[in-house]
Amino acid sequence: MLTEPERNLLNFALAKYRPGQSEPISVGGQKFLKPALRLAVNYRLVIEEIKDSQIITSYTRWLEAVQVRGIENPEVYLTFSPRFENIWLELKKLLPIYLSERSAKLRLRSQYSLRLYNWAKKYATVGSKRVSLERLRKVLGLESIRDPAGNMIQEAPLPVWANLRQRALDTAIAEINKKTDLKISLKNWGGPVIDGSLRSLST
Repeated sequence: MLTEPERNLLNFALAKYRPGQSEPISVGGQKFLKPALRLAVNYRLVIEEIKDSQIITSYTRWLEAVQVRGIENPEVYLTFSPRFENIWLELKKLLPIYLSERSAKLRLRSQYSLRLYNWAKKYATVGSKRVSLERLRKVLGLESIRDPAGNMIQEAPLPVWANLRQRALDTAIAEINKKTDLKISLKNWGGPVIDGSLRSLST
């Protein structure tokens, strides 16, 4: 979701980054300050890991600090977050997998298809995965939004299960099955589907 200036700046800094590096990275003159500050403040990394059969979601920033050195000809420097090195090393391991999946993702048009594909790909070797309706809404980006105090800011889109399944889930499954290497089917557990019930997605 990065804009072009932030993406270009990040790619430039990544090209200069080396494992274990603690010194700030020079990225250029004053014109790079705004995109650097947006990277530090507005954007975050969302990392989902599977440990002991649990999904752990971590939120962290790309950058720990932005420095401006000099007055007449200021230079902008970036320092990646302390967690970045582990993330960077893991991403390097996953890069070949990402490149092999990229062509499949580029063929998907629906945002629901992309979201479901990215999630289901993790369980391709499992066979089937039980998932709560709440989790399924989060995967599809259809969850309700609350403020830090727990007050509702925005109701969940497509609140009725029949509408969610027809307009989002079935469409995503059909597109994924047609255009990618995954074959997904949906199985209901325990009779009629209601909020909070469990269902299984088979890949």
